[in-house]
Amino acid sequence: MSTKDQYTATLEERRTKWKEQFLESLKLKFGNATEAAKAIGITRQAAYAWRREDEAFAAAWDEVNEGLKDFAESKLLINISKGKEASIFFFLKCRAKERGYIERVDINHSGKLSLEDVLAESWRKAGTGKPPDAPA
Repeated sequence: MSTKDQYTATLEERRTKWKEQFLESLKLKFGNATEAAKAIGITRQAAYAWRREDEAFAAAWDEVNEGLKDFAESKLLINISKGKEASIFFFLKCRAKERGYIERVDINHSGKLSLEDVLAESWRKAGTGKPPDAPA
C-alpha cells in the first residue's frame, strides 16, 4: 500500500470516528450542532458538509433529532400527568385543534390600505376626525 493510500485510509478512519463522536455529542447537546461540533473539536461547517455528502450520517443525525423530540414529548406527558396547566394547554393547542383548542387571529381587510386611510380611521376613533395639530 502506498503512503498516499495509507494516508487516505487513515483520514477515512478518523472521519468515521469524528462522525460517531459528533452524533454522540449531538445527543448530549440536545441537537445543537454548533455545540456538538465544538465539543469534539471540529467546525459545524464540517459536520454539515458530512451531512450533505453522507446519506447514512444524515439519517443518523435525523434519528438523533427524532429521539430528542421523543424525549421532550415524554417530559411534556409527565408534566401533563402532574396537572401542570401550561403543559396541558400546549398539548391541547397542538393535538386537539379539531376540538377548538386553537389560538387564531381574525383579520378583516377591505382590500385597500393606505397611510391616509389608517390615519383618518385613527383620528375618527379618537373623536377628532382630523390630526391633533390641525387648526380648529
